[in-house]
Amino acid sequence: MTHLLSFLVLLGKLRRSGSCAGVSAHTQVLYFTVFCLRYLDVLLAALRFVFPLLGLWWRTPYLTTMKVAYLGLSAWTLWTMYRASSVTP
Repeated sequence: MTHLLSFLVLLGKLRRSGSCAGVSAHTQVLYFTVFCLRYLDVLLAALRFVFPLLGLWWRTPYLTTMKVAYLGLSAWTLWTMYRASSVTP
């Protein structure tokens, strides 16, 4: 939960200052990549109706919500950073 809060604090800082000074774009790209690869099971769970033999384990709505929130906030952070300045990865 605190990790989710840190995303919101970072996005608030970017919004208030209008600058991404002090925040590494490379680190944010790596975070987004790690979250995409780590939470790939969300995509596989969406395909469980198409491929019912995948044998996916039961997952709680809380975990799915948090995973989607991490992916969304990570993407939003990158978009905000690249929109705020002309940062190139």
